[in-house]
Amino acid sequence: MIAAVALGGPSGSAQSSSVEEFYRGKTITIVVPFNPGTTPGNLGQAVADHLGEYIPGKPNARVEFMLGGGGLRAQNHVYVRSPRDGTVILMPNSAIAVSEYLTPEGVEYKTNEFIWLGVVLPTRHVLMVRKDTGVKTIDDLKKKEVFIGSSGAGSETDMYPRLANAVLGTKMNVVAGFPGGASDLMLAIESGEMQGAVSGWQNWANRPDLSAKMTPILTFGQGRQPEVPDVPNFLEIVTNPEHLAIGRFISSVGPIGRGAVSTPKVPQDRVAALRKAFADVMANPEFAAKVKALNLPFEPGRRVAGTHQEGARCSSRGGPAGARTRRNSGAIAFRTHRVPLH
Repeated sequence: MIAAVALGGPSGSAQSSSVEEFYRGKTITIVVPFNPGTTPGNLGQAVADHLGEYIPGKPNARVEFMLGGGGLRAQNHVYVRSPRDGTVILMPNSAIAVSEYLTPEGVEYKTNEFIWLGVVLPTRHVLMVRKDTGVKTIDDLKKKEVFIGSSGAGSETDMYPRLANAVLGTKMNVVAGFPGGASDLMLAIESGEMQGAVSGWQNWANRPDLSAKMTPILTFGQGRQPEVPDVPNFLEIVTNPEHLAIGRFISSVGPIGRGAVSTPKVPQDRVAALRKAFADVMANPEFAAKVKALNLPFEPGRRVAGTHQEGARCSSRGGPAGARTRRNSGAIAFRTHRVPLH
């Protein structure tokens, strides 16, 4: 019995030594699917600034920006091509699980095979439309066509307005072709090429000059946005039970928010080290100060433990809801194209 216990697995100190030896002299790459200067880009850099100091062996950490398809290119690349050894971390589009089921074309990854490390903050998205369109309410959007920019199929910027069109009868012309995410969308709105977008509230908050020229119409995610409490949440105004189920499924991206995952099949001792390091970064006062300086609703240490399980549940939960969505794909999946304003 004693011999069996002794041979049952490496001791904690042996595991720690093994992890330290592996990471010593290595570099961890944090893949971000959006531009530098965007919220995901800034968060990725802030994590990279501190992550290595909390991992045994003190590896370096760097950010790689990989644009395309609203996160699809980066998510496919990390799942298919990146080494599965704990040296690559992905900060995915928060719609990663929903996209796998709602827009499966081109998806090469399986969300529930990624190893969830933690969440920096949840997300909530707000549809904003330029004031010079004359659109002030959802009813206005049902009568007047507006051009809404999107970073690509499968992203929240694309799924949310299409969902509103299908369920609420709004007339948003969703235009893909802004792979850089919020930064590209904001420039397009500013220039008049686009008339609005669905974007994370923090992106609007970071552009008060542009937000002052916009009207908030609808909130997506869980609950209302505190800064615009009179703006309804999409889930509040849906009455059809099946539409509500689909809306709740798509809105499940909010709790996952801006998180981090590792590639599949990473050895468990390295996963444990990465999760602990991620939690330690979240508790680092310097990291917290950087995030708060970005006007983001960060609460140190919040929702880190068990986040990987929540992410996996969201993915597996997508099966039934995703099937319902695919059966109703005629109502949701419209052709994506880029159309110039006239």
